[in-house]
Formats: sequence, structure tokens, C-alpha cells
Amino acid sequence: MKRWPMTTDLFASAWNAQLDRFISWKPQPNAWRVNALASNWSNLQGYAFPPFSLIMDCLYKIRQERTSIVFVCPIWPSQPWYPLLLELTCDVPLVLPQSQNLLQSAQGLAHPLVAAKSIWLAAWRLSGTATSAKVFRTKWSDFCWEDSVPLHSLHTNPPGSLGVIGVFDSILIPCQAL
Repeated sequence: MKRWPMTTDLFASAWNAQLDRFISWKPQPNAWRVNALASNWSNLQGYAFPPFSLIMDCLYKIRQERTSIVFVCPIWPSQPWYPLLLELTCDVPLVLPQSQNLLQSAQGLAHPLVAAKSIWLAAWRLSGTATSAKVFRTKWSDFCWEDSVPLHSLHTNPPGSLGVIGVFDSILIPCQAL
């Protein structure tokens, strides 16, 4: 993704790494490091698509280390980590198009949620530096949504259009469909 710089895939293996430099869960050939959660993210231009069970841990780490990374995760407003995700957002999230090969096992099988078309993923630019996220939200606090975006049905917006992915501190957080 050329929109945001990335040099290190934080949760990868040799078969699914999105970048040349990657951190694996366990020792693997060509892995730059092992165990992303034990590594320091402060000076990385990181890309993270963590296992869903580690999303909250990752968000805490981003905040604690005051780092900025590209983060891919489901759009799940009912999850306890979702408000923190919105709080750390520092650029318009990109909603990824649904595709059968979006989430695959090592055997090439589609994830059951993808097969059922019941999951939407988004790429987020997140920052643990409070000022970065606040500047982003301030930009949108005065935006006139009524004239530009129907506030319903984020998943049916045409590619490139703005939608709303959530609300943080009474400010609508926009998203863009790819």
C-alpha cells in the first residue's frame, strides 16, 4: 500500500509475509525477528494484521510505545477494543473489498467468515501519539456530513466514497471504500 509507508510485517510467516522484512510468531527462515509483541515497534514502519485474539494487545502496545503503524482488522463495532481503535486512528481508514482470497489458510482455504460474506476488513493508520489522532479528529469535527455522505450502510458505498466507520468523542470517523 503506497498510501502509508511500511517496511516490516509484524505478524507473518514465510508463506504469507506482505513485506520482505517480517516478524514471525516462532523462529522461521528469513524472519527478521521473532514474536512481534516482544519486539519494540517505536522505530518501525510497521504493518500489522494480527490474529483477532491479539488485537487488543496490539492496540495497547501502539499506545504504550507511541508508535504509528498500518493496522488491518475487522470492522467490529461491538468488540471491546473498537473504541480504542477509533481513538488511535490518525487517517481515514480504508475498507477493503470482499474477496474469497482475502483471508486464507496455509492450505488456501477461505476463512469461514469470508466465505459467508459476514466480515469486512479495514486498513487503519494508527498512532499512539495522542496529538496525531487528535489532529485527525479535529479535522473532521467541523465537517458537514449531511451534505456529502448518507450516514448509513458503510458497506454499500461505491469505491472511493466516504462513509462513517464509527464515532469517537462525539466526532464521526470517516472511512473510504477501496
